[in-house]
Amino acid sequence: RRVHGSFMVAFLQEFDHLKGRPFYLSSESYGGHYLPTLARLLVERGGVSNFKGFAVGNPYTWAPYTNYGMYGTFAGHQLVPPAVWQTYDQQDCAFQPPSAACDEAMGTMDNLTAGLDPYGLDFPVCHGAGAVA
Repeated sequence: RRVHGSFMVAFLQEFDHLKGRPFYLSSESYGGHYLPTLARLLVERGGVSNFKGFAVGNPYTWAPYTNYGMYGTFAGHQLVPPAVWQTYDQQDCAFQPPSAACDEAMGTMDNLTAGLDPYGLDFPVCHGAGAVA
């Protein structure tokens, strides 16, 4: 965090013609975990007087939401049996310590969706040079 804050200050010193322009940070995915801490550092430490704010899209903010969202999306696309998703959801598997029921539900969903691209369920998956499944 300190390194990135120092970098931002040094960057604006090196490119001083940008100092007068509004400065915004933006990120997505894992940036949702790191960018807010950088923004806070810039505000608290100062040194970037033209910092105006930040934006994150589809942010990764808390790990348990990742699996819950992925498995919920699989269920919504009818890629896993409703009973398996219901077990996962009702047992609160994303937010509780692992249990046998959760391990079985997640294993089933993982096996049924192996080979799919969870970021593009509607897109074909490439399995080598020129091959599309």
